[in-house]
Amino acid sequence: MRAYPLNALFATVFVDNEARSQFSGRIRAHFDAVCTADAPPLVWLFAIQAESARQGSSLNRVRALFEKALEFAKCRQCVVLWRLYMTIELQAGTASAAKAVFYRAVRFAPFSKRLWTDCIRRLRPAMDAAELSDILKICTEKEIRIYTLL
Repeated sequence: MRAYPLNALFATVFVDNEARSQFSGRIRAHFDAVCTADAPPLVWLFAIQAESARQGSSLNRVRALFEKALEFAKCRQCVVLWRLYMTIELQAGTASAAKAVFYRAVRFAPFSKRLWTDCIRRLRPAMDAAELSDILKICTEKEIRIYTLL
């Protein structure tokens, strides 16, 4: 990992191997060193995946990794990062936080149809009729066609 810290294959093997271990110090130290402003979003995704897969991992630690990653311009435009953040918030049962993540995501990546469809499909129970109507109106203005049952 020292020779090729940004290699996706090595990172996958490293994360899988360390997931079986009870100690998280080595993997955290590695990703703390590698996750910098010039790191690609894939490295941040590996760090988040490693932390969320760890037994006894804190949701606050995972949120802190997301927030730290989203401080950098490269990561702000990564739709996968935003979608994963929304998914983790929904799995934690905090729909209002997932909604806030969605609004931040469309501010930085408005070009992604997938973000808009995720909002309609997954956040609909957390939205009232006015919010949902506003979202659909914005989709119409942006010429994003969404086919779903309302």
